[in-house]
Amino acid sequence: MMSPIVRGTVGPLCVLLVAASLFALLRGHDHPGGGFVGGLLIAGAVALYAVAFGPDRARARMRVGPGAVVALGLGCVTAAALAPLALGEPLLTAQWGPAVPVVGALSTVLLFDTGVYLVVWGTASSILLALAESDPGPDPAASADPAPTDRERA
Repeated sequence: MMSPIVRGTVGPLCVLLVAASLFALLRGHDHPGGGFVGGLLIAGAVALYAVAFGPDRARARMRVGPGAVVALGLGCVTAAALAPLALGEPLLTAQWGPAVPVVGALSTVLLFDTGVYLVVWGTASSILLALAESDPGPDPAASADPAPTDRERA
């Protein structure tokens, strides 16, 4: 059983991790950071929640399965890659749209970074949740006093 202190601090820590991941995503298409770093940060929030409350509650908290998150990310990456073709430009040529407060300029670069963010989040969350589900937890027999060895009896 996880301590009440850990359970009480996980919620605010997860909120901070999600905020940091969104900051890395939105800042990263113009500066260091981006989708990969942001995806790892949000997957870390999922892992932290799974450690404190269990993988089943973490999956329920995500509301969308990791596989669906990966699929959405692949769709974003594909759309960002193919969008320039519709305008007669080469594949993966950056296309820029209007500037939006907080986000910056809407672009295929941001769409691509968002796709990477979603793919990394879904993949890392899937792996971490699978590992959490396979962990049997502490063995009660291991915490009991072991039987004395022959050397200890002498």
